[in-house]
Amino acid sequence: MGLLFGWRISKIRLFTIILALTIFIMGSYILPWNKTEVLNTSLQLPPIAVAVRAEGAGNVQVPLENSVIDLEVLVKLVSAKLEYAPRKLPEEAEIIEAEPELFSVIPHQFLPNLLNPCWYEESFENVNSQQRIKFHQQGDKLFRLRCLPYVYIIGQPKCGTTDLFNRLQMHPEANYNHIKEPKWWTKTGYVVNDVVNMVNNTRVQDYLDLYNWAGANIQAGLNGRIEKDFNPLKGIAVDASPSLMWDNRARNVDKMRDGVEPMVLIEDLIHKVQPGAKIIAIIREPTERLYSSYLYTRESFLSKEHFHSLVERLVKLFQSCLSEKSLRFCAYNPDLMHSLDWLTVFPREQILILRYEDYATNAEVELKKVFDFLRLDPLTLEQEKKVFKKKIYNTQEDQYEKIGPMLPTTKHLLRELYRPFNNKLASLLENEAFLWNET
Repeated sequence: MGLLFGWRISKIRLFTIILALTIFIMGSYILPWNKTEVLNTSLQLPPIAVAVRAEGAGNVQVPLENSVIDLEVLVKLVSAKLEYAPRKLPEEAEIIEAEPELFSVIPHQFLPNLLNPCWYEESFENVNSQQRIKFHQQGDKLFRLRCLPYVYIIGQPKCGTTDLFNRLQMHPEANYNHIKEPKWWTKTGYVVNDVVNMVNNTRVQDYLDLYNWAGANIQAGLNGRIEKDFNPLKGIAVDASPSLMWDNRARNVDKMRDGVEPMVLIEDLIHKVQPGAKIIAIIREPTERLYSSYLYTRESFLSKEHFHSLVERLVKLFQSCLSEKSLRFCAYNPDLMHSLDWLTVFPREQILILRYEDYATNAEVELKKVFDFLRLDPLTLEQEKKVFKKKIYNTQEDQYEKIGPMLPTTKHLLRELYRPFNNKLASLLENEAFLWNET
């Protein structure tokens, strides 16, 4: 999600932006590992987000200022609705219909023996040399190497995705990216048409242009120019748009307005065009993540009391919806904001799940997991020093020191609300670390 807080904004606008950027139920990712399991289990968890527009709660009618949060009742309500019908996966024809241009441009198969998914596309026009394109000639025809990202880094704000992306780019086989978050799949971001010019464009070709540098270096390897310490045939491109995990609004706005679950999600599209894609998800203890996202606004009037008032309003909205509707409906309701199902279509071996707390404590260990997962060559000792000793990027230490920790009352409220989701997640992953009992 693009962070817009560099602007001078009013309190009302800040209220809208904070809540729109706050993915509310963070410990509840959907992680069944294959299609068979998806179709035969009810152990899927809805990642819920609750936000409110500045003018009110839309169709959710509740006297927010006067209502009282009965935490015990709310937790029981959440726990009772955690088990629900698994998502129905779309048919192949439905996926293709959702994004026909995507499937007309990207082939069914990629070049063999390459780590990154690439293919040749015949070139009929002169291309700006700034795009770093190398051509492959067959007879009187010129072909350009086109590539998709090899790995997608997904998550939420303030979970370490920026730091991971920056460190990953320091690996010689993964430094082929002009931009961290193109957000092309969500249809909400910018893409780069060349090295310097950025435009808001949703064409597939514009997205592929982001990875021309990767294609050029890989083509050099195919031409036999392999350096001593680096094999460009193992070079990879990265899309680190965290909002891929949840933001399916652009393609499904009409359905969501009526509370209907969208049929085709981003993960369906990526899996269909690129079934071998690698996914890295970073998950953080949801209470502290929420507070960190709040502090990221860096506005002068922020306070722990203000944060508590926002949390209370969010919880009341969520409880109001949940008392009348299903958990899945509340996850998709556009009046509340939402975070949608993810990781229902990729097998377990293509998904790496990291805890932000582990990453922040020992980035070296977690990065080695990432490099192994991506099948990248080991770093030299000199490269390791640069990558592993780098200071964690994009922290909120100064704001935290200035404002201090959240109120104990706020922490208790959020911890209790998140507990059922965290319990479910830890059970599904068979890893008690996702209970976050140590925090």
